[in-house]
Amino acid sequence: MHLFVLSLPLEWNMSATNNSADHPAVWGGVPPRNTKFTGREDLLEDLRQALSTHVGGAMVLSGIGTTELAIEYVHRHGDAYDLIWWIPADTASGVRRSLATLAPLLKQPQVTDPSAVFEALFEGLHFPRWLLIYENAGGPSKLEGLLPGKAADHVLVSSRNADWDAMRSTIKVPSTREHLFVSYSHKDAHWLEELKIHLKALNRVTSIKTWDDSQIRPGSEWRIEIDRGLQAARAALLLISPNFLASDFIMDKEVVRLLEAAKAEGVAILCLIVRHSVFGKFESLSRFQTVNPPSQPLSKLRKHQRDEVFVTLTDIIERAFEQ
Repeated sequence: MHLFVLSLPLEWNMSATNNSADHPAVWGGVPPRNTKFTGREDLLEDLRQALSTHVGGAMVLSGIGTTELAIEYVHRHGDAYDLIWWIPADTASGVRRSLATLAPLLKQPQVTDPSAVFEALFEGLHFPRWLLIYENAGGPSKLEGLLPGKAADHVLVSSRNADWDAMRSTIKVPSTREHLFVSYSHKDAHWLEELKIHLKALNRVTSIKTWDDSQIRPGSEWRIEIDRGLQAARAALLLISPNFLASDFIMDKEVVRLLEAAKAEGVAILCLIVRHSVFGKFESLSRFQTVNPPSQPLSKLRKHQRDEVFVTLTDIIERAFEQ
């Protein structure tokens, strides 16, 4: 078996071809495995069986958490394939670029037409056992002309778009993310206490539950409990202040995990500005629309003005959970 080393565009290449015995000869763009992935054994087995026996169009994972499930599947079952190709599918142009990058490995160096790439794959001369994963796809119409016409067991689509749900080949992935995770510095605990009054009122009229580390019981392993809270977060509320941005644990652990979940699973990131800070210099966070303007932190507002911000926040939280 030949091992191909891929030179991929920087913005697309998430991992190089892997020479592990557990991975196929071509391992294109597959994200790293989440070492904290747990559960979902029934869904992984359903997916394995479906891809082994399915005849027809692409298999689809629909819902929140589909990307993580697809990543775990290919890492577990990579040895069942000769080629696995991961395709960022949020735009049609991204799909075309990815397929064009694959073409030279199929002895089609000048090919840019997706149908020619699919034809070369189905010929199976170089890689008879192959799998294409389309990550974070929009609705079915967004991939028109960009999927093999006779995909059978060779194509897996992950999507949060509900338009796929009516298709016979769709596995609906129930969300394990049900909570609002509040990330804050303990030095800003008084802001959290003021906020909790409004969050409790929201909980009375909705099913939205809030989690913060003040709920950790004495004697519990706090890191494990925080990890569970992060895994259950459907939305995250960040109380932005100098204390927040200066905290190694918050920025290096909580925020990193939440941003990964936002990208992979659509977890909503809500930034509430509680004090003036250098928030604008943190591009990874400041790219998200803030609840209140950075120039109008809670510390600058009177009580009735803060209440107005909190009411606006509850509306934003409710919309985030409806999506």
